[in-house]
Amino acid sequence: MFNYEDLIFKIKELNPIDSVVSEYVKLKKSGKSLKGLCPFHSEKTPSFFVNPQGGYFYCFGCGKGGDVITFIQYIENVDFKDAVEILARKSGIDVKNYINNQDRGIASIIFEVNKLACEVYQNNLKKNQNVLSYLEKRGLNNDDIFLFMLGYADGERTLLKKINEKKLNIDDFIKAGLVVKNDDGRYREVFYNRIIFPIVSITGNIIGFGGRVLGDETPKYVNTQKTPVYTKGDFLYGLNLSRKYISEENYAILVEGYMDFISLYKSGIKNVVAQLGTACTENQARILKKFCEKVVIMYDSDDAGQNATMRSIPILLKEGLIVEVYKNENFKDPDELVKKSQNMSQDFLKKDFYDIVKFSSFFFFKREKDKMLAKKHLLTFLLNSINGIQDNSLKFLYRDIVKKELGFDVDVQINKVDRNTKLENEETQSNIYLEIISLMLSNKDACKTFCSEIEEGDFLDLNLKGIFVSICNSLDERWENSVDLILKNDKIFNFKSKIIERMEYFSQNLPDEKKIKDILSILKRKKLEKKIKELDTQLKNCTDDEEKDRLLEIKTLLIRKLKGGK
Repeated sequence: MFNYEDLIFKIKELNPIDSVVSEYVKLKKSGKSLKGLCPFHSEKTPSFFVNPQGGYFYCFGCGKGGDVITFIQYIENVDFKDAVEILARKSGIDVKNYINNQDRGIASIIFEVNKLACEVYQNNLKKNQNVLSYLEKRGLNNDDIFLFMLGYADGERTLLKKINEKKLNIDDFIKAGLVVKNDDGRYREVFYNRIIFPIVSITGNIIGFGGRVLGDETPKYVNTQKTPVYTKGDFLYGLNLSRKYISEENYAILVEGYMDFISLYKSGIKNVVAQLGTACTENQARILKKFCEKVVIMYDSDDAGQNATMRSIPILLKEGLIVEVYKNENFKDPDELVKKSQNMSQDFLKKDFYDIVKFSSFFFFKREKDKMLAKKHLLTFLLNSINGIQDNSLKFLYRDIVKKELGFDVDVQINKVDRNTKLENEETQSNIYLEIISLMLSNKDACKTFCSEIEEGDFLDLNLKGIFVSICNSLDERWENSVDLILKNDKIFNFKSKIIERMEYFSQNLPDEKKIKDILSILKRKKLEKKIKELDTQLKNCTDDEEKDRLLEIKTLLIRKLKGGK
């Protein structure tokens, strides 16, 4: 059981809330409080306040609030016990004096086994001169190895031996993604014959690992799979070291991999983080927004790197970040840039920063021989990217940049796209919904069925929606009088002739139950097709493998329903 009185008092005393929160949020003085952008929801104007004297935080935007323990629960997505342990370790408190083993949370257990695994990997590296020589050739000395906590997973089952030696629970290592059980019942280590890069959270806990082969074997990298404390795409490698410098510079350099981060950081460019994936995710963009206002994408200069850059631009823009791209084709990646450059500095890098208009122009005109097609693709990309920006001031900024550099009025085109999309949707829906309205005005039984089965939100056309609502509201009145009043309503003016024509038809051909069921079936199909189309859009923009799997699963279920399955 927890010894609440002593433990909680010490934790709060040694972890002032303003100090802890400032590790995640850029705070500014506001009277007796501090304020910043809420880390729990997207916002443009700070509504997140921290009161150091009272020891609490509160967001007026999303309503989340509490003490320093509650904050860690929210930000690290852990339960109360794990939050207590995180803060206890952070302040040097030995939790074993307060917590029984059976009361410990899964996150705390994973943090502990990851720490042990890291120590095993570090000891392996110290004993392996070949790997140390390899790292030395890559420009890393002992201080670098210590700072970045590098290790080596050999092929000698050293982690499994340590587990057996200490008589530890192997299931904990399976949950941490360090060990797997084969079909034959034997255990094997996930990482072997690889240099190990620990992934550390802002609070200093090891949440996962990345392993890189020394040679040309594939896969080049193996990373910790999803665990209760780690999901790739929700964390940024190196942020535990670089967040202070990102806040100071007010911009972050976003790179792809471990060595890109390490090379830049040790060269003196410390406002850098690595995404550890093929493109930036929405969650990573949201994290960056808490520390800075601008992101400079610095991926590999090959086609894959430039394609990833184009995928990341709209994601970062959507979160309200100014986006620039480092472009210098003389270097294949940031690691090579550092090795071949005599003078690494912020000013040295800034001369090769491109705004998104210049970079995307370069991207499309290099790939497309037909200049008209290149311009079409360029304008479509910029239009979609800028249209996705939710921060109006940033949207206006990029509107002006595009107009100045390309002579293209983004505002006009955005309005035209919105208007054309709306007209197209309304036109495809009008026939079926006019049929429904006509049936409802012709037959009271049909009216009752449609009012109970159809939602007003299914109508895109506001006038048709208004007519539908009016008809449903008139069910309890004398039918003939209500129909007459609705036909005189101004909302029906544009559809009156078609509706009367269909009502005349239905007066001679009474709709049967099958007709009504067929219409409802068509509506259901259209709604499913719309949802599938929305999922396709999300899948196209999704860069996180876990989220993509979830969306595909939903899409599969919808397609099954569309085909008549359950």
